[in-house]
Order: sequence, then C-alpha cells, then structure tokens
Amino acid sequence: LPAPAIEAKLREEWGASPERARLLGRLCAGSLGWAVSFLREEKLLEPRAQRLEMLKRALGEGLEGRFSLAAELAMRLGRQRELAPEWFDTWLSWWRDLLVIKGGTPDAIVNVDEEAILAEQARACSLREIVAVIDSLQAAKESIDSNVNIRLMLETLMLDLPISKGRKEEKEALV
Repeated sequence: LPAPAIEAKLREEWGASPERARLLGRLCAGSLGWAVSFLREEKLLEPRAQRLEMLKRALGEGLEGRFSLAAELAMRLGRQRELAPEWFDTWLSWWRDLLVIKGGTPDAIVNVDEEAILAEQARACSLREIVAVIDSLQAAKESIDSNVNIRLMLETLMLDLPISKGRKEEKEALV
C-alpha cells in the first residue's frame, strides 16, 4: 500500500496520531501489518532510534570520536553479527533521504521524524559526498557476509562520512 493509504488507515482504524501515522506509513515499506505491529508496540522502534542516534553522533564527531564509536559498534555487532544489515539499512535510509532532499523531493523522505536535521545536513553535504557514503554503506553491508574484520570496516566507513568544515584539517592530516 502507498504510504498515504497506510497513514489514513492507522489514523482512522487504529487511532494513531498524525505524526505517528506519518512515520510508520513511511517506515513500513507498504506493509500495513508491520505498521500496525509497530503502532501497538512503540518499543519496537527503539533499536531504530539507537541506530540513528549513533549515526548522528558520528556525524558530529571528529575522527577520534568516530573511531571510538566504530569500536563501540564493532563490539556490539561482533556479538550479534546478524544485526549488521539492520544497522546499515537504517543508515542507508538516512543517506537516501539526504539524496531525496538534494533532488528536490523532500516529501519522499522516510525518516520524517528527523526532517529538520536531514534538511540541515542536506544543505551541508554535496551530492557527491552523499553518493559516496551510500556506496560505502552498501559495500560495508555486503562485506559482512564475507567474514570481514568489522572494526576495520567500520573505521573505514567513519573515514568516508563527511566531516564538518571545521574538522576537515584533522582528516587531511590523517590521510
């Protein structure tokens, strides 16, 4: 089902707030059953929030902070490697949203609860940077199945994330 139809059903039949219906309508990828399940159990969205929070933290950090986050995430995924695709899919949805905003169609974003942050970041990133991160995330996701060193892969990924103008010198000194 299209997102607007799911949003309407969630509001009309299950009493969802407009904001919650809009978010679940976008996140569910057309599955009304998924949306209803997540509406009934709000805690099901907590892992998504944690994954997005770590990404936002990484984007605000310098290299030292990013490497620390990579170590933290590597430890987490080392114990539960099967969760890695979910991490990468969530992060890919963020970068896809940035691409959509850059393309002039902000109504098509998925992470509507992060719309203001996404708009700000889309202004700060070039199209080339966004596409490069998407490529890196897809490569990282594919490498999980080939027994890759997770920490090294995540550290490389952290280097590929855009760095704010004030921190570019730090990255250039490293490479």
